[in-house]
Formats: sequence, structure tokens, C-alpha cells
Amino acid sequence: MTPLRAAARVAAVATGIAVVLYLAASVALVLITDRANLQAVDQQLENRFTGPDIRRPFDVSRPLPDRGRGNFAPTVQWGVDSSGSVFASSPNAPELPSQFRHLQGPTTGTVGGVSMRLDGRAVQFCQGPRCFDGWLVQGESLNFVDRARQSLLLAEGIALLPVMLLVFGAALAIGRWSAQPIEDARRKLLAFSADASHELRTPLQVMEAEVSLALLRERDAGSYKTSLERTADEMKRMRALVDDLLWLARFDSRSRESDFGAVDLVAATAGSVARFRAVSHRRRQTLSLEPVQGSLPVITAPESWIDRLLGVLLDNACRYTPEGGQVRVRAGVAEGRAFVSVEDSGPGVPPPERGRIFERFHRAGGGGGGAGLGLSIGDAIVRATGGRWTVNDSPLGGASFMVTWPRARRGADLTAPEPGPQLQGDQAVSG
Repeated sequence: MTPLRAAARVAAVATGIAVVLYLAASVALVLITDRANLQAVDQQLENRFTGPDIRRPFDVSRPLPDRGRGNFAPTVQWGVDSSGSVFASSPNAPELPSQFRHLQGPTTGTVGGVSMRLDGRAVQFCQGPRCFDGWLVQGESLNFVDRARQSLLLAEGIALLPVMLLVFGAALAIGRWSAQPIEDARRKLLAFSADASHELRTPLQVMEAEVSLALLRERDAGSYKTSLERTADEMKRMRALVDDLLWLARFDSRSRESDFGAVDLVAATAGSVARFRAVSHRRRQTLSLEPVQGSLPVITAPESWIDRLLGVLLDNACRYTPEGGQVRVRAGVAEGRAFVSVEDSGPGVPPPERGRIFERFHRAGGGGGGAGLGLSIGDAIVRATGGRWTVNDSPLGGASFMVTWPRARRGADLTAPEPGPQLQGDQAVSG
């Protein structure tokens, strides 16, 4: 499924949920509005029952008056005697059904085909000199409530389509935006798998060819030894590649808080230079470690990571520097930051390549004989420890790789620093 289709599917589900919520909110709003209108009508009826004219006996020698429109509809009245008979009413009042003739609280009913809000109270009526107890019922039409409900439902229905289109568009945009990193990661994983398969297939093909040739016919011991040596070389190469892949996999799933401590870059570089003395000696290269001037460069990082980073930088420098060339290592403090730099007299890194040298399986110029994972591992370490890269031309004629870090604060808690920003080209390339 493409990211667009996945985002559209998510947007459709989100829109469906939004429709359900919208309808629920619309019904709730209608119910709240109806309740508020009924309460207003009930209050108006209550006010009419407590008015000054209601406290004296009603003269029923003439029809009960229409109580006026008020805030809503005209209030009509009925006079009911103790037997339940209507003996007086407003001029425009329809016939009052028997179930509403002795009301003791507000209720909604249909009177004369009209929906009305009704309420009743016991009052005293007079006809000439004779007075008697009865029941006064008042009612107001609820047509205006029905009209208000219909208008509200119409407005909600008209707003439904544009609101849902807006929700769908927003959900689609958010879905595509959120799915893009996942799609990028998926593509990188596929490319990584393809590159890893290619890199592993090459030594396997060589080993298969050597074994096939060795078994093709009888040979002397020297020929078998040569085949075994070539096979062993390819096995070493494949083992190194697998080790790098496993290291990257473990690093990607690491805990950021593990193993961070104070690392003295002077001691770390001295140890790494000592390990690579034999490599540089075999290639008749000059490997030098410059003395430290000023403050000691101490950073916060896992010591094993810094050791691995220095190993990557020195291995690349020795690998790309021709026989008889120079490799120079420095560690110190500059502009308030600790640094390590490795310079060589090799072919250098062309400026167009400097933006890609940290990609996995990318080899600048296609040479060096490695799998193209070394600088990827180094870049992962630099990023995780809050460092910054600077890739430039070296005064020795080759490449210059420098990494700078914030210095560890004396007495401070040693915790994992936040990764810094990334720049490209000849500028500082942050890990």
C-alpha cells in the first residue's frame, strides 16, 4: 500500500469518526436548545401565575382574557370547576382535553392539533356575588420551539459537508506528513538490505569460486594453500562486514543513558595510535600523535564508542594513504570545545562527495576496499554523543576529519548530551 493510499484510508476512518461525533454533538445541541426553550416558556407561565391579577378572584361573568404574547406566543387560559368541566376560556383557546384540566406542573401536550406547554394552579373564581374554587390552566404554543429546532437542524446539515471535507483534508495532510518518515525509513531499510546483500554476496562468490576450483581437479599442496588463503581473506572481510552490521543494529536499539562517562581524548587517541602502529609500519607510513597544548580534552561519552570512532578514522586514513605517506593525529581543546582530528596525505575527499561520505555503503571515489560502513558507524557515534564533524582538505595534501564535542563539566553529572545540528560541505558537520 502506497503512503497516499494509507493516508487516505486513515483520513477516511478519521472522517467517519468525526461524522459520528458531529452527529452526536448536533443531537446534544438540539436537546440542550429545546430544554432551554422549554425552561424559558415554563418561567413565563410561572410568572403569569404569580402576577398581581392572579391573586384576586377571577370574574367569570365574561371570557377569560388572552394574556398577551410575552416573549414567545400568546398565553391562552381555561377555567375548570371541581367536577372537571371547562366553564370559561380565552376567546381563541381550543377545547382543553380532560387529561390536562387539573395540572399541577408544566407538561407538553397537543391541544386542538397544536403542540403546547401547559401548566395549572388552584384559584378562586367569582360569578356575581357567588365565589367558588376551581382550576386555572394556562398554555402557550410551542410552534416557535419546533421552528427553532428545524432551523438548527438545517444549519447543522448545511455545515456537515464542508466540515467533513475539511476534516478529511486535514487528516489526509497529517497522515501523509506523518507517514513520510516511515516511508523514508522503509526505503532506507530496503536499500540497506540490498546493499548488505550485495556486499555479502561478493565474498561468498569468491569463496565459492575458490572451493570449486580447488575441487575441480587434483592439485599440489601449494595450490590448495593459495586457495585456502584467498578463502580466509574473504572470510575475514565478510566477518568484518557482519561485525559492522551487528554493531549498527545494536547501536540503533541502544539505550541512550548506558555507559556514558568521562573520556580523556588524549589517552584514547594514544591507545588508538599505538594499535595502528603495526598497520602504518607495514605500509611504510608515518603515523604521528602531536602533543597536547593547554587544557586536557575530556568529554562525556561511552569510552568504547570513542575507541570505535578513532579506530574508524585511523583505519580510513591508513587505508587511503599511499605507501610512504603521512597520517597525523591531534587531540586538544579549541574555542572551548574538545576535539580530535585525523589528517592524511591521501587523495582526500572531493567537495561534492563530502555530503554523502556518512551514508551507509557509500565509498568516496569507490576505492579503499572497505564496505562503506566505517564512517556511517563513526557518524552514528558522533551524533549520539553531541559532536560535530568538520571535513576539509588537509595541509598534508589529503583529507582532514575533525570531531568536536562540548567539554565535560567538572563535578557535573555525566549524562548523555543532546545531539547537535547537522551542517554539510566544508562546514562543521554535526553528529
